[in-house]
Amino acid sequence: MQSLLLVALCLVAPTPSGVQEPVAEQTAKAPKAAAVTLPEGATLRLGTTNLLHPTRVLQATLAPDGSWFATGAEDGWVRIWKGSDGSHVRDLDTRGFGAIVGLAVSPDGTQLAVGTRHQCLQLFDMTSGRQIFARPETGSVPVWHPDGNLTVGEYGPLVRVVDPKSAAVLEEVNHDPFTVEEILVSPCQRFLAVRSLNRAKLLRRGGTEDQDRSAVFVRDARSLELIAAIPFADASALAMVFSGDGSRLYIGDDLGRVDQYDTVNRKELTVAAGDQEGIFAMAIDADNKTLSLARLGGEVDRLDCATMERTDTWRRGRLPYDRLLTRAQDGALLCLTAGVVELRRPEDGTPVLAPARHVNVVTSLAYSPDGQWIASAGHDSTVRLWRAATGEPQGDPLFHGGWIFDLVWLPPGSGGASLASACRDGGVYLWTLGAEPSAERLETGPLAVTSIDVDPSGRWLAAGIADGNALVLAVNTGERTEVGATAHGSFQSLGGLEPAARFAGSVSRGVIAGADLRLYDFQKMEELSSLGEFGVPVRRMDVSEDGRLVAVGLADGVVRVLELEGGKRRPPFLGQHGRINGIALSPDGRRVAAVSEFDDQILVWDTATSKEVARFSGQGAPLSSIAFSPDGKNIATGAFDGTILTWRLEE
Repeated sequence: MQSLLLVALCLVAPTPSGVQEPVAEQTAKAPKAAAVTLPEGATLRLGTTNLLHPTRVLQATLAPDGSWFATGAEDGWVRIWKGSDGSHVRDLDTRGFGAIVGLAVSPDGTQLAVGTRHQCLQLFDMTSGRQIFARPETGSVPVWHPDGNLTVGEYGPLVRVVDPKSAAVLEEVNHDPFTVEEILVSPCQRFLAVRSLNRAKLLRRGGTEDQDRSAVFVRDARSLELIAAIPFADASALAMVFSGDGSRLYIGDDLGRVDQYDTVNRKELTVAAGDQEGIFAMAIDADNKTLSLARLGGEVDRLDCATMERTDTWRRGRLPYDRLLTRAQDGALLCLTAGVVELRRPEDGTPVLAPARHVNVVTSLAYSPDGQWIASAGHDSTVRLWRAATGEPQGDPLFHGGWIFDLVWLPPGSGGASLASACRDGGVYLWTLGAEPSAERLETGPLAVTSIDVDPSGRWLAAGIADGNALVLAVNTGERTEVGATAHGSFQSLGGLEPAARFAGSVSRGVIAGADLRLYDFQKMEELSSLGEFGVPVRRMDVSEDGRLVAVGLADGVVRVLELEGGKRRPPFLGQHGRINGIALSPDGRRVAAVSEFDDQILVWDTATSKEVARFSGQGAPLSSIAFSPDGKNIATGAFDGTILTWRLEE
């Protein structure tokens, strides 16, 4: 029998009631959300809508005076945010030409150039938000030319100079066989740097053996005369930044190296040794003394510009930053990663504007037993805590090694842990929350843990595994027993891509939903009875606190409630459309609520009569998870866009 691997993870975490509160510095310094209108029936929004894009954010730019900044996303929307608090100012619609891959604000801050994946250059007036022009087949990566024109790189070898008044192309230069990825103009306005990749060679669709994988071209910013071509034969240049006076160009590659080019004396300087952790983004501090390098693993390294030695490292997440920009007014770093837009201090990553919310799908929600806290988990590899009464975040997110499928609060007696989470990385995380929180990671194998539950004593956990099996874990001893391989023989695979295991009032009774529904004695590891199939896959499952009822949400949008004693099925609960993404029974078992994948509709039924008793909508995105409060009077719902709302149920 394989023993569990326990790994201690010392991470900053929030604190539920009954445990020592964290010191002030540990609480997330997130701006309060701008006032928003909640849909009818909703009582709270957990987290802020500031700096929120519904899809992945790809680009950003800062206004010259720091009063606003713009972000562009995959869906073709550009959003303008106030620099002081991150509140929303306006949207610019560039849709029809693909994702936003380039943004550039004019030196006077009055115009914004937008480049899209399908080569459409668009120009907007920032006073009115009016589109000045849209010029297809022009380019994707704009910067402002020193003489007031636009320099635009296409998704190909050409860089064009465009008149912003007439949209006419004035000049072109070719970088064949390379594809232009990024263009920078030095702060002194003398130099232009063009970062490019040999995509044909990288994708093995062409190119010759003697061609370089990538290159950076340094040009005179006014004449576009070539000054230098810096080749990368064995690496891909992924990021670059000029020093404040323009005398140095720093280039980071996918091997983790930093090249330096002296633009004044036109020569290459030293190369900082790489560590195989690719550099995805770079920025230089406002005082020009230190570089920030965003690495593949989510770390941000700090390099002394004089010695090119690492002086410090910080990390605020598991995903790498795609872009770093320095705001001149206060030196803050504008950081982009996936759907996250935030401002942080460059020296240690302390948040300046780091709105608290999940980046994308909220996979699981759970109220604490005393009702004071709501825990949420997501595909962004984090668990967050929220005050149930106010919706305010508590502490920094709890990071995991992958998506989180499920979580559960642990009662006293669970070895000091307060929360358990099921992770895609094959681990069950047991979180001890306090001033210096930590986690023990219980290794279950290489496949995702798809569900997690705890028995009333707090000593046993039941976990569903993506291979169609389920595990029963002893929290204190770490002993593991497979449901599918007891001492009395073996059961057939439970089936299902995401099997769920739930206790039914005690360790001696539990339910597992795989290809069908079965009742087990989790202590004796015996199957008690089969509760049958439903003709379609079981998507989600919940069991009432007293262990009398089990509710299942099916792939066809139907909800069924069964009595565990005898397996009697109550009439189907109808009204949802599409696969059920979340289901919850009220603590007293009188109500069942469900959400589905196609809309933001929440339906609540009476379990005794199968009649609908409440209906809510208006969250604004398809819903992915749901939970009842301990008193049964409130519901929390999570959505695919990372938002969480709470709703009040009438008596």
